[in-house]
Parts: sequence; C-alpha cells; structure tokens
Amino acid sequence: MGSVQCRSLRQAVPRTTRASPICLLSALAVPFAGVAPTLGVAMSVSAYDLGTAVGSGIAGRALGSELGATGPAVVGTAFAVLTLIPTIAIAIRSREHVSRDAP
Repeated sequence: MGSVQCRSLRQAVPRTTRASPICLLSALAVPFAGVAPTLGVAMSVSAYDLGTAVGSGIAGRALGSELGATGPAVVGTAFAVLTLIPTIAIAIRSREHVSRDAP
C-alpha cells in the first residue's frame, strides 16, 4: 500500500496522491464496520476484486459485440460512474460523522 498506512480516514485522506484506491475506500468503510473493522476492510477489498472480475467479463463481451474496440471503454466509463455513487455517499456520511465529533 505504498507509504500510506490505512489506520484511519483522517490519516489516509491528506496523502491521497500516494495512496491506492483500495486503501482509501477501505479507510472510508472502517467507521461503518462497528466492532468488526477487519471484516469491514476484508469486505471492501473483496467487493473491489469482485468488481474487477465482473467488469473484465462484461468488457470482454462488449469487445465481441457491435461496439468493438470501444466496448471496453464504454463499460469502464459506466462502472466508474456507478462506483462514484456509493463512494460519494460514504464520504458524505463520513464527513457528517466527523463533524458531529468535533467540538
């Protein structure tokens, strides 16, 4: 994970230029894992890996479709947009959680 240790969102976010997306998304998921932060991180990484496998399969089918060589790019763009929805939702909830804790 490079030079960033994902112990908390507060540590990871200022160093986003050196952090991997998996590290940042896992750091966002930890506060929502409750008493099982390790399980929360494992689930977020597993979901990332599953998305890579499913996306590759769909992109492969798109390559063989009428879209041809642009098929994988279209699939990648669609997945990128769909990925932003829960990521933004988690980030907003995380900020609300942090602002409630601030004095």
